[in-house]
Amino acid sequence: LATAIMGLSSTTLIANAMASVMLRTTNSIRMGDYLRVGDHFGRVTERGLMHTEIQMESRELTTLPNSYLISNPFTIVRSSGTIISATLSLGYDVTVSEVEPLLLDAAAKIGLEEPFVRVMELGNFAITYRVSGFLSDIKHLLSALAVWWVVLSFRTKSNRPTAALAQ
Repeated sequence: LATAIMGLSSTTLIANAMASVMLRTTNSIRMGDYLRVGDHFGRVTERGLMHTEIQMESRELTTLPNSYLISNPFTIVRSSGTIISATLSLGYDVTVSEVEPLLLDAAAKIGLEEPFVRVMELGNFAITYRVSGFLSDIKHLLSALAVWWVVLSFRTKSNRPTAALAQ
């Protein structure tokens, strides 16, 4: 019985150790990167032989077994920067030439570098825009994403949109 218990528990131990070697060899996860796997999203704070620890948005630390990471698809946001974007739909009464400068200005207000705007869809009643830009200071990713939605709130004055930045 003891041999069976040791054999079954060593399977998990070996799987996590091998997963750690695989993750380190491919260098796919680095300290300071943001990691999304399953329902988990946070900043990588520790990489061990058996687990990877991430700090969640709520500042809680969550430990993920390395075998879980290699058996589930994950997304990495590098600490060197990332492109963030937001999508917005506005009616046809507002022209693209009016909206584009406002979206570019909103992107600049939250510190995005090299912002750009794309028309994603011409719907029946609205045009869908996507504004994107490079966020180099990844330490502020969560706050930038939160502010992003505030900046993109549009008010209409005389049927003309204006970007509103909350103070």
